[in-house]
Amino acid sequence: MKRFLSLAIILCILAASAVPALAESPMDEYLADLTLTVKETLDVDDDYTDFYSSYNDGPWPSWYLSWSDGRRELSVNCKADGTIAHVYRYFLSDGGDMFYGYDAAFPAVGEDEARTQAESWLTRLTAADESGRIDSASVTLEADGVRRFAGKILKNGLETPITFTLAIDENGLQSYSRSDSYAGYLGDTPSANASTGSLDAAGLLADSVRLELYYVPDGDGGATLRYVPVPANMVVDAVTGELVDMDALYASFGSGYGYGMNGAPVAEAAAMEMDAGAAAGRSLTEVELASIANYADAMPQQALDDSLRAVPSLGLADFELNRCSYTMDADGVITASLRYACEMTPDRLFGFSRATYDDYAAWSSKLIVYKYITVDAKTGALQSVSTSYPLWGETADAAVAESFLTACAPEMLHESAVCTLSGYNGDDGGVTYARVHDGYFYPANTLYVATNPATGAVDTYHYTWDEDVVFGPSAKPVDTAAALAAYTGALDVTLGYVAWPEAIDYDDPVLYTGAIRSSRACVLRITTVMRTTSPAWTP
Repeated sequence: MKRFLSLAIILCILAASAVPALAESPMDEYLADLTLTVKETLDVDDDYTDFYSSYNDGPWPSWYLSWSDGRRELSVNCKADGTIAHVYRYFLSDGGDMFYGYDAAFPAVGEDEARTQAESWLTRLTAADESGRIDSASVTLEADGVRRFAGKILKNGLETPITFTLAIDENGLQSYSRSDSYAGYLGDTPSANASTGSLDAAGLLADSVRLELYYVPDGDGGATLRYVPVPANMVVDAVTGELVDMDALYASFGSGYGYGMNGAPVAEAAAMEMDAGAAAGRSLTEVELASIANYADAMPQQALDDSLRAVPSLGLADFELNRCSYTMDADGVITASLRYACEMTPDRLFGFSRATYDDYAAWSSKLIVYKYITVDAKTGALQSVSTSYPLWGETADAAVAESFLTACAPEMLHESAVCTLSGYNGDDGGVTYARVHDGYFYPANTLYVATNPATGAVDTYHYTWDEDVVFGPSAKPVDTAAALAAYTGALDVTLGYVAWPEAIDYDDPVLYTGAIRSSRACVLRITTVMRTTSPAWTP
């Protein structure tokens, strides 16, 4: 549900209100330094005729930079500390159309040369404590022969949860993107040293393994009875030596993990030190300088917030500002978008009934009302206001589906049972039936049904079924203990980093944005752990 305030009325009120004087902004100086650093890293020439930029403090603050000259376009997304997280180049074809790389062509760059270029770019694009490890390479004729590489970002020589993709074509670097382009991790990367020994960690990890016996496809139209490890994400904390179930840890935060880190305010972001800085001998073009100059008199977010709070009709008294982004249009007009948040409480229901509030509060630790306001970043003139509420229609619970399947798929239902294997019949309200042969599940053949408890109607129904599958023998399977011994004996223990969720301090405005509706919100940190590398086979 959204409610919109009358723009005309608000404009009249704002015109009669005193707007604070424009505050001096460091955004143009910071942007100039950032642009120089990016140009040096990417070898951006001075022939581009247009330049555009925007700032988004979102959950993880970043700058978007874009150059074009009628035949080329270059877009770059970099974090507030100067880390380049996303690059994409466009070129016009000979026919004058913008080329996005879909025409068939053989690679113009050999595999070895492309890999050498990719490794060189990874060295330039990663931070001092980082490196890029290429794990795979591919090329398709449908992509104009572009050679693509993918892999992991390493920190201090250890694997991290951060992945990257990089593409090389005849013009050099075509694209680059990190999985943390629009996300991030709180705090510094910990040491690569482990206090826990590999043998101790291996013992804990091996003891946590569970196997399930069921039929799996053999790739030749048949099915073989196998012991399969239950999917788990078990690690040993390299500092404490504690065995941790990462899946359970994430599940304890509901669906809100990873969204709790608020962006640094513009003034703070501008004060961050950059690795390169404005080195002597480098300069910006007149086009870049003219574009950057538009930010010189943009009001910082505190001044914008003060001017909006001076308008009583906006009702911001109980709201906290938790996001402020800046965008610039083709004419150099800068718009600031501010997002405010306020928690609903029994004493602050925003017109909703107490019964409705209680229904939603039972499954969400916080019910947040958001107010979105856009203003002219230079004058503070109001442009738009909207408000959204966290309450909506009824939610569905799990429902019985057997009567429906009896009517529409009796033959398949007759050969199936409610699947009790790990990973099936979760909390999404549906029921999964899996085919059974000789008392063992064959989860490659399943039926899934979810119904609406309020109406009794079927909301979701789908199935996967192969009537001609040939099942292998099931008599006298290997003993479970022997299967466990064979599997755990093939495990290898490695030291690395994982994304570790930590609970948010709701009283800390830097961490909590009010963006999460879950039992416990959290932020992500990178933590050193020891984990197993599973064998490629199952006994």
